[in-house]
Amino acid sequence: MTIKELRKKLQEALALLDQLENPEIKDCSSQIIDFLNEQIGSNYRKESKTTIKFIKARLAEGYKLEDFKRVILNKKRSWLNSQMQAYLRPQTLFGSNFEAYLNESDPELELAEKLNDLLAQGKEEYKNAQEL
Repeated sequence: MTIKELRKKLQEALALLDQLENPEIKDCSSQIIDFLNEQIGSNYRKESKTTIKFIKARLAEGYKLEDFKRVILNKKRSWLNSQMQAYLRPQTLFGSNFEAYLNESDPELELAEKLNDLLAQGKEEYKNAQEL
């Protein structure tokens, strides 16, 4: 390993140590891992450096707790009880395809949004009819 590579590894290790000490990142990571474990019946550890690294990378890109939950739910619906179930893990879910997973259409969510829009429209029409 070259000195340049060693420096890079040291910087990464120091950055990870800093993240572990940041209570906001630690709390958010803990909530994400708890949610993942609850949803898929897994036992991922909150102290896993690898898992925290993936979560921290996505948080640094500006993603929020709700984004992680949506990705977990999207992929749970797609992959649970299929050949892809083995990929319901932090490295896959929170890795380089995170944004793509986040933006996948969710038929249930889309239906709920359409129903909410129709309900709001119906309430408005009812209100207008009452005013006549």
